[in-house]
Amino acid sequence: MDKIISILVIGMLFLVGFMIIPVFVEGSTFVLNSGNTLYVGGSGPGNYSKIQDAINAALQHDTVYVYGGIYNENIIIDRPVYLIGENKKTTIIDADKKGAAIELCTSGIVVSEFTITNAEGKKWTDYAAGIKLSASHNTIHDTIISNNMFGIHGWNVTNITIYNNIFINDGIQFGHARANSKKEHFMHNITNNTVNGRPLYYYKNKDDFIVPENAGQIIAANCTNMQIKNIYISHTDFAIILAFCSNCIIENSTIMDNDGEIWLAYCSNNIIQKNTISNCAIGICIQHDSKDNIVRNNMVTNCDPFGISIETNSYNNHVYGNYIRGNLKGICIQKSYNNSILLNTISENLRGGVLLMGARDNSIINNNFIKNRFLDACYANSYGNLWEGNFWDRSRLFPRFVLGFTGPDEIYFRSHIPFPAILTSLNFDWHPAREPYDI
Repeated sequence: MDKIISILVIGMLFLVGFMIIPVFVEGSTFVLNSGNTLYVGGSGPGNYSKIQDAINAALQHDTVYVYGGIYNENIIIDRPVYLIGENKKTTIIDADKKGAAIELCTSGIVVSEFTITNAEGKKWTDYAAGIKLSASHNTIHDTIISNNMFGIHGWNVTNITIYNNIFINDGIQFGHARANSKKEHFMHNITNNTVNGRPLYYYKNKDDFIVPENAGQIIAANCTNMQIKNIYISHTDFAIILAFCSNCIIENSTIMDNDGEIWLAYCSNNIIQKNTISNCAIGICIQHDSKDNIVRNNMVTNCDPFGISIETNSYNNHVYGNYIRGNLKGICIQKSYNNSILLNTISENLRGGVLLMGARDNSIINNNFIKNRFLDACYANSYGNLWEGNFWDRSRLFPRFVLGFTGPDEIYFRSHIPFPAILTSLNFDWHPAREPYDI
């Protein structure tokens, strides 16, 4: 009987060992899981020529192994498989600017050892990414993600593991500009990645710390008392993301030439001050129920669509002493309330200085509006806002009117000059300044 048991144990150990034994393929090593292996490229009989065809043929827990080469594909993975490249420098998925390069649509997927590039959508809000995460519990590691509209993007996903990746002119972003998320949607396992040769610093549930100055990108979730000072970040997606953070400070830093912005979502009591921000999507965006944040003494230039934006139920935020010049639009308050815009110089913005959309009970006081094109200010579908004591390009004895319109918010968001739209009301700055403020 003991002999029979021993034989069975040895047989089981042999079987388990066989299931996880490393397999060597032309100089590369990967772990064979319990499923089959399908091959793409190379010269083997029966190999697939397209990655998508192999994925479509794969069963759960199969491995799709891809030999070196350039694959112009937009891949959708809808089953738990291992997608493994031969070598991350020579196995290239090129999305050809036709959307996401890879979209992960179910859990249990692993992607490794590729260069992923050239993912781009028709517009910024498509979130066309090198890897688009549409499902939770997936892993991306040892991959080069380069020159996409976004590097990795996930919305309302949890427990994503991202490690040992190289981002070039790309980065990581979770959340959505126009839809709500929960705290767990920012809580992931992100370690040992770089952006343009610098560390990608990801923090969660951490208090009382200083971010090193050599950051390539910074993402923080549910953190307090974090200090971000004296950093330089360029050529990534969202340079700094704070989600569910409080009592943090971002100061004396240079943020430039990024596809995204400094983004605060579900944040309170943070300070953004004395930074130089240029050539980004939005310079500073405060969004999603964020409150009691201060944005002061920053220089924000050449951003598109906005220099500073306060959006989606954000309130009691204070924007003052900033120099906002040459952006597509200067400041936008959208579907938010009780915010103050005070003592800023808002100048030479291409489609206007201040735009309110679906905004109420905000204060725009003692600002300099200088040489903004089209309109210095206007509002759409908004009410109860106070305009007081602003300098409007020149000395004025009489009240200065601010035009109000009614129409789809998207018109105002894109154009600032709303055509077609209906002029429905006027607000007045009853006491305009006679000369610009010395800010």
